[in-house]
Amino acid sequence: MASKDIDKLTQKLAGTTVEGSEITVSFYKRQMKLDTEDSAEEILNELNKNPDVTVLNLEGNTMGIPAAKVIGKQLEKHPKLERLLAADMFTGRLKSEIPECLIALADGMTKAGVKLTELDLSDNAFGPNGMKGLVKFLSSESCYSLKVLKLHNNGLGPTGGKMLASALNNCYQASKATGKPLSITTFISGRGRLENEGSKALSKVFTEMKSLEHVEMPQNGINFEGISALAEAFSHNTNLRYLNLNDNTFTEVGAQAMAKYALPKLKNLEVLNFGDCLIRSGGGKAIASALREGKFEKLKTVHLSYDELDLAAGIAVISAILNKDLDHLDLDGNMFGEKGCDKLQEIMTKANKGDVLVPFDNDEDRSDGEDDCESEKVNDPNLQVTGTGLTPRSSYEVKDILLFPSPTKLKNAKAPEVFVKELGEKKNDINYAIKHLVNVCSIVDSTDESVTKNANICADEIFKSLFGDASSNEKNIEITSSILIHLGLLKGEEKIQLPREISGFLIVLEHVIKQKYFPRSCLQILQVFLTRPNKKLDSTGNARHKLLQTLYNL
Repeated sequence: MASKDIDKLTQKLAGTTVEGSEITVSFYKRQMKLDTEDSAEEILNELNKNPDVTVLNLEGNTMGIPAAKVIGKQLEKHPKLERLLAADMFTGRLKSEIPECLIALADGMTKAGVKLTELDLSDNAFGPNGMKGLVKFLSSESCYSLKVLKLHNNGLGPTGGKMLASALNNCYQASKATGKPLSITTFISGRGRLENEGSKALSKVFTEMKSLEHVEMPQNGINFEGISALAEAFSHNTNLRYLNLNDNTFTEVGAQAMAKYALPKLKNLEVLNFGDCLIRSGGGKAIASALREGKFEKLKTVHLSYDELDLAAGIAVISAILNKDLDHLDLDGNMFGEKGCDKLQEIMTKANKGDVLVPFDNDEDRSDGEDDCESEKVNDPNLQVTGTGLTPRSSYEVKDILLFPSPTKLKNAKAPEVFVKELGEKKNDINYAIKHLVNVCSIVDSTDESVTKNANICADEIFKSLFGDASSNEKNIEITSSILIHLGLLKGEEKIQLPREISGFLIVLEHVIKQKYFPRSCLQILQVFLTRPNKKLDSTGNARHKLLQTLYNL
């Protein structure tokens, strides 16, 4: 590309910065072994250089007590810290170490007087013992301002769940006295074994706060008793947009509670995920009735897969959403039978919604729709669950991956080459296509070749379609600019939600630029912006280095 083209693009974007005013210090997935005070020197130095840091990302390192204490001491000097991202931070540590580490970091933030808005401690298996190190901090003034709390895959158990609920309740009551009560909007605590006791305790806090907008509590071993308590709590959180309770045991009782108490109040709901929840046919009909009676003008996604629904329940669900502007309905893995699946697809197709329904790949073909196999009996009369259990998914449609990307889904993607087709009429919308590609690539990790391979296939299809055989120079610049915008390196004309993690997209981009379809004229633009100082790029480790190395070689 001629230098005048680069100048033209640079002038067009001159003076723009990454959206927002965040100052980030990141050691994201550096795999640092922070065993001693000396091993934390690099982190201390970086914090010293950035006294007004607002975001500290320590995810993907492993921290011991000596390092935690000196980092905690350093945090006393950073009162403007708002977001602590510390997922996957205690790999290989003893359970006895974790509470002390958390206390050291928390004490430093408390003494600094920080006002946290986000705390992410996901993928740290600290259990109830680790929660001991958080109780005081979560009750403190530093957490009165908390909006996002992520405690996914912590193994809290019922005891840890109750400790968490108690701390949040103390925080709410104390903050309420100041006139600005705790108002958490995003709560994520999946794979935590919260069970009934933990979920019921949290339900009481949710009822008090009334502020939830995004809730994810999958795989927590919660049955109808805890689900019913959550249903009542969610009825008080009318701004709830995203609700994921996947892989808990609702039974009909829990599903009916959701249908009766929660759904009628959740008019802003956009995503509803009750998949793998064993709601059974009666529960499915109850959910369908609630969906049919409510307006749900913003509802886009409904997951009721692997729920042991019979054909009548499936028809009830489909009938309920025909007047909704849904993008995605997943009823796979139920008990419709081959003819039943065809019937459901026919109804959707006649309503011009055939592309909304996820294809039936794992339906349990039971011709009479009844349970005729050996049953597992449960003592609780409300939990007469029968059957052989849920069938694990062996493959995933691209449509499902687009909505909820995960390494498992991408690794087992069915026909990733149809990525472009799944974008439908918007496949030629540059920003729309690249936004979805970046979202999929966000879960790519260089250590998993099969995930990277399928992500590369998706990228190939997208860029082949966008660049085409006779793409103009002006269009090439537009596509390249969109790449940079969605990497967070440039500010676009429209406000977009930037990905939390871009190293996966850089890994895929390193493959993309070597392909024949990618214009050589665009390489220099990428090189110019990828070599500029940028906090977001600094957090990508070797991915940025490899991409630049390939750019230089080309």
